[in-house]
Amino acid sequence: MRIVYFVNAAWYFELHWLDRSEAAISKGYEVHLVSNFADDAIKNNLEKKGIKCWDIELNRFSKNVFKNISILTAFRKICKQIKPDLFI
Repeated sequence: MRIVYFVNAAWYFELHWLDRSEAAISKGYEVHLVSNFADDAIKNNLEKKGIKCWDIELNRFSKNVFKNISILTAFRKICKQIKPDLFI
């Protein structure tokens, strides 16, 4: 089973969702994180823990509709590759 987390800040995932994703990995789930990795150290740490990381250009404060549509399009392309069973 594949789980995809879509989070606008990787540090938030590391702080609040990491324990849940590690539990899922220990049960045999494949965990993917789609996020903006402003800090490579966070991405490297998550990948060492078995989380597959997908970098996407997100701006938490953007109000540009066209930019947001392009982000959703990029997310859709990633999901077509992953073929997830569950989105979080």
